[in-house]
Amino acid sequence: MRKFILHFETSGIPSSFAIGEKNGQVWQWELPSESSNSSVLLPFLDAAFKQLEINRDYLLAISLSKGPGSYTGLRIGTSTAKALCYAWDIPLITIPTLFIMAKGMQQLACSEKDLLIPMIDFRRMEVVYAVFDKNLNLIKPQTNIILDEHSFEEFKNYNLILGGSGSRKARLNFKHSQIQFADLIVPQAKDAISQAFILFEEKTFADVAYFEPDYGKEYLAKKSKVKGLF
Repeated sequence: MRKFILHFETSGIPSSFAIGEKNGQVWQWELPSESSNSSVLLPFLDAAFKQLEINRDYLLAISLSKGPGSYTGLRIGTSTAKALCYAWDIPLITIPTLFIMAKGMQQLACSEKDLLIPMIDFRRMEVVYAVFDKNLNLIKPQTNIILDEHSFEEFKNYNLILGGSGSRKARLNFKHSQIQFADLIVPQAKDAISQAFILFEEKTFADVAYFEPDYGKEYLAKKSKVKGLF
């Protein structure tokens, strides 16, 4: 029987999911941006199973983009993945969103001097980023930073490839010829499948009961302005 891994990418817009085999064959479905993920995710998944003529018995595991990213999107993806893992008795795999973005940027890196810096936009001039080499080895772990003209000076001897929503802010500060911008990079489910199989073989699984996504910073609920609630 053919075996697959299902990956949910709900950390941003657009959300997507992918079903892939170890041989590298991957199918991806993008969710309508105007619809609530919770209302369309499972019907889309059911349609995908029918299209591929498979069912849950074909799945080895469910993989999930763990963040950072959208609070609402990550909560929806996490709750859906955990519920299915419980129901289908299969393991949960989690992959950092910045790694998934770096995978989508990998083809832009051609030399050992190239560094991939996926970035996610936060408020004002803040971004969260990580740094990878062209082989996706982690050079600098996930970091929050307020962008200014001195950001990334530690990598001034490298060619920097900045990608994702945060790189649009970076354009305001950096004009260096050794910096390339890839603003249109977004996390895509298909870019997680190969890493998901590696983690499956290593038996690197998340605790389904206690796993919580990484929002990039502590989530603070706004105080209600409705009189009498607080």
